[in-house]
Amino acid sequence: MHIDLSPIGPSRGPGASPVTAAPYRSNALPSDDIGAFDASELQAALLRPHRMIELVLVERPRLSKTVADGTQLATLAALLISATIIMALPMGALLGGLHFWKVAALLLGTLAICFPSLHVFSSYLGCRMSVLQNLVLALVITAVAAMFALGFAPIVWFVGVSTAPGSSVAGSVAAGLLCVSLAAGMVHLSRCVMGDAALRPSGPYRALMLVWQSMFAFVAYHMADFIELL
Repeated sequence: MHIDLSPIGPSRGPGASPVTAAPYRSNALPSDDIGAFDASELQAALLRPHRMIELVLVERPRLSKTVADGTQLATLAALLISATIIMALPMGALLGGLHFWKVAALLLGTLAICFPSLHVFSSYLGCRMSVLQNLVLALVITAVAAMFALGFAPIVWFVGVSTAPGSSVAGSVAAGLLCVSLAAGMVHLSRCVMGDAALRPSGPYRALMLVWQSMFAFVAYHMADFIELL
């Protein structure tokens, strides 16, 4: 007796390549096939932190589409702020029990200082972006940085428990990984802006984003010193 173990699905005809399961979702979809997030997706993600990571990092084309369409921006901004706070707490707690709030304060405080300049400069260059659209794009930096900080938190914990008390190694590692996290947020912002034709900037706006991100990093450095983060 012969048992057919071929995958169940539509007939593929002779010579067709076998059906394989793709472990990674491809972002290379035609722009017309990419849909913006709806309210139910964003609200559900607020209750599921792991889903926040998927929405921001994996579903980047849909994130760009949502910003470009100008839909659900208030809910998306609330999601990104929540992600920044929730996912920055573990790294902050590792820096000392009473300092659990400082990583989130570093990210959101820097954003609060730098955001007005982003909106004013982009308006000056004739970019037709609303305040909420610019805010959501800026919040991408803080949310992604917090997600990376969450991923790095076990490394910081291990270094802390495996080095001598009073050693500065753990603090140096934490500082370095926070810099990497912030850089990842800036890179992801650039990927989001370039991910949708409606958001893709002209030459002057690209120069503005480069200058603004440099200013963001400069303010973040001084903010970390001001709140005595490390």
